[in-house]
Amino acid sequence: MRRWSALVCQTFLSATVLFSFAARAELQFMEVNSQGQPKSRPLSYTNPFSSPEMWEHRQGETVQVWLLGEITPDDVRGAKTMVSFVKKKFHKLQYMFLDSSGGNVDAAMQLGRILKPLNLSMFVTNDSKCLSACVFVMMAADLRVVAGKVGVHRPYSSGGNVANAEVRYLDLQKRVKQYVEELGFPTSLYEQMILIPPESMKVLTTAELQRFFLQGRTPAAADEVDLVWANFYGVTKQQFLDRKSRSDRNCVLRDDVTAFIDCREQILTGLTTQEYRARQARARTECSNENYRTCSEEIMTGKR
Repeated sequence: MRRWSALVCQTFLSATVLFSFAARAELQFMEVNSQGQPKSRPLSYTNPFSSPEMWEHRQGETVQVWLLGEITPDDVRGAKTMVSFVKKKFHKLQYMFLDSSGGNVDAAMQLGRILKPLNLSMFVTNDSKCLSACVFVMMAADLRVVAGKVGVHRPYSSGGNVANAEVRYLDLQKRVKQYVEELGFPTSLYEQMILIPPESMKVLTTAELQRFFLQGRTPAAADEVDLVWANFYGVTKQQFLDRKSRSDRNCVLRDDVTAFIDCREQILTGLTTQEYRARQARARTECSNENYRTCSEEIMTGKR
């Protein structure tokens, strides 16, 4: 599970700059401190031997991950490298950012199945996009946060013999539909994809993102997470849902991400503005970089 926190502010504000480091398509990461500030230059899971410092393992480094450019089978190998780093506790994944126009459909679905158990929060920031096959990767997130463009169209097969093109395409359709259902998304999302010719792109509206559960969580995931956060804040599930509804109505993500996060957190914690700011100030004073997240959460929820 991932929660909204002040760390999200830094990742949103810095993401546009960091994306510019990518010269070609690959799965990249950067080490960050407890405030989400970079500690290393962008390194590559997809091309791990391109950077000697990639192998200078420091136990438990927190990293943010970017999927950039065209999705290829190389990115599947990169994802497997990433998972091995996580399993060996070399890396702790914080967030994943997407900026891709798509690519190989089968590779994207493989990526999704590899990433799904990691329960990642994935972001499409203001100046970024997640189009075509990228959406299959995005579907693997525990939480999806979209401020940029998300677009879909009909998946299509590439290459091969014309004689059996229809058979290959029908098989691709079957596998895509199965993937959509496997990850808990409505068949209407698959049907929307099929309606758009492969040479076109349907950029989804805010309402469509919500209808297809590409903004936020799927219903099954949301139900579990709501219970977790109700317990975290020490309230009943109904009380948490009431607070969550109020935060959705009153807090709007614009350019000031800090204000958006503070608005949500204040409502979810049930604190007045004065109480919330006082606890923020206390967290900044009392919590060190090494344990900032745990320490600040305990202070904000009144457990310390």
